[in-house]
Amino acid sequence: LLYIIIGVYNLPTFPHRKHHFISFFLFPSEKIWLSGLFAIIAVSFIIILFVHFLQGKKQQVGEPLDEEKALNILDTFGGNSDSQLIFLKDKRMFIYEKDQVGTVLLQFACYNNKCIVMGDPSGKKEDFPAAIEAFIEETDRLCYLPVFYETSEEIVMILHEFGYDFIKMGEEAHVELANFTTSGKKMKGSRAILNRIDREGFTFEIIQPPFSATQMTELKQISDQWLGSRKEKGFSLGFFSEDYLQRAPIAVLKDPQQDLVAFASIMPTYTDNKIGTIDLMRYDPEKAPAGSMDYLFLHLFEYMKEEQIEFFNLGMAPLSNVGTSRKSFIQERIAYLVYEFGSHFYSFHGLREYKDKYATHWTSRYTSYSRDSWIAYVMIALLIIDNAPVDHKKRLVGLKKWLQKR
Repeated sequence: LLYIIIGVYNLPTFPHRKHHFISFFLFPSEKIWLSGLFAIIAVSFIIILFVHFLQGKKQQVGEPLDEEKALNILDTFGGNSDSQLIFLKDKRMFIYEKDQVGTVLLQFACYNNKCIVMGDPSGKKEDFPAAIEAFIEETDRLCYLPVFYETSEEIVMILHEFGYDFIKMGEEAHVELANFTTSGKKMKGSRAILNRIDREGFTFEIIQPPFSATQMTELKQISDQWLGSRKEKGFSLGFFSEDYLQRAPIAVLKDPQQDLVAFASIMPTYTDNKIGTIDLMRYDPEKAPAGSMDYLFLHLFEYMKEEQIEFFNLGMAPLSNVGTSRKSFIQERIAYLVYEFGSHFYSFHGLREYKDKYATHWTSRYTSYSRDSWIAYVMIALLIIDNAPVDHKKRLVGLKKWLQKR
């Protein structure tokens, strides 16, 4: 750049200067200057190609999804509320083996030089510390920095032993099903929703896989109506995939003509009936009655209560109760300001209040990251990976290309 500036400044036709630098030793002629410029460009291009060749293709962490391996770990050693997301096929997996037997599964996706792990590890809890250490060593060897997204306090404490920092991301709402009831003053509004929708002739049903082509078509139509012009998102959320939905029962709401107008996909948690949850909850805005989501939730609570499931996980309220203490970390105080003043763009308060109607307790969720990572870049990577439309997961453009390292 300096070469170009000096050369242009010393051109005889340059209009703004009468006296130029002595050009004999710099650029005896414009032709020589132009030849030098082309030479610099050519040499720079060759150096870039040479460096790229020496670096080679960057190795990837872990392996692509192997459904048999993943299911074997989940069925044998257990999982959690996020385990089923591995079958979206938008993430890679890292399997920790002990005595040549896979005991722990981590699901993650890599953007830039960050490997973002979704949720807690799945599998044998006693092996979690060793599995996390093995994953950190593998990512370090391949020049990646791990980020653990929406993890529990238990995992944060393990990561703290490896020198990781953390930030609270929000709180997860749980419903204790054994004591759940629709009676009482607090549930008066919920009873009114149940009674009204029942009177209108709508019915609740749990349908079991495999689903017919007709059922999948109805579900797809509801999903498309619910999405409108929005794009599907993945990573920490399920998206409409026939293969994914065929893996578990689906709660549906039927109109008086027995047509589907709303649904909620039930997520296996591999926790021996300790926790139940759902993934996709969608309705047709034109056909579903007001209060359809509450109607589905209330019936799901009763259904899972009958199945002897202890808790229902309503999912996370982002930034809820983050940075409320005067002694909170500075980044959490900033998150608190986003929570308080960002509701014009995203209903943080509304989501917390909605889930609070049913929640009996809340559990904190965190993001843990290496001290070699700058928190701003960590948050940018999280925003990109968690908000990228599903259709473009494999094709980064704009800011994503800028952030991605070869």
